[in-house]
Amino acid sequence: MIDKCLCDYVKFILNKNQIIMKDEKTNMYLTKYIENIIFNIVSISAIITFINNSKIIKDETIKSISEYLDGVCGNPKKAMKGGNAITMPCEFYGYDSLRYSPTNNTNDILQVDFNSGTLRPQIGGGKKTKGDIKPIIKSIKDILKYYKLKISKETCSKLLHLIENYIKCLMSKFKEIKGTISKTSIDKIIKSNKTFDIFK
Repeated sequence: MIDKCLCDYVKFILNKNQIIMKDEKTNMYLTKYIENIIFNIVSISAIITFINNSKIIKDETIKSISEYLDGVCGNPKKAMKGGNAITMPCEFYGYDSLRYSPTNNTNDILQVDFNSGTLRPQIGGGKKTKGDIKPIIKSIKDILKYYKLKISKETCSKLLHLIENYIKCLMSKFKEIKGTISKTSIDKIIKSNKTFDIFK
């Protein structure tokens, strides 16, 4: 059964790229494919880790997979422009960085000013978010738990970035098609590229 949160993430990405699916069944079909992408990329990371007789996925493993996928969109730097690495706090990945500890006395820009009635000052200008990536992170953690492997927050961020770039590349291929996207269109794109086909 497809995770609803992952389905919502896919809908967000499609909407962001102004890609229209033929119907809800087509959207679910694409979501299933993206679910497989996540599973297969993480599984390849696991296999490489096992081959190296390790229980921890290393940066070198992610780098080797990244180098293999670099040719998927022709010029990866051009095709994946704007894909900055995601830096999340340790707590996001289940680690305690002591950032929120009472002993962490760094400057607090969110102090409440009771005299002026200010709950907190404004930070930034209401920039649009890129969609909730938690479903991808949850999938990564669940798959690694199944394989009984560990990953650091930094390496997890790189693995997440790799998966997002792959999805971004797939979206760029959909944008080349005029009109709505059908199940046949999805299959055609996947079959046209050996790397897309391998990870289906």
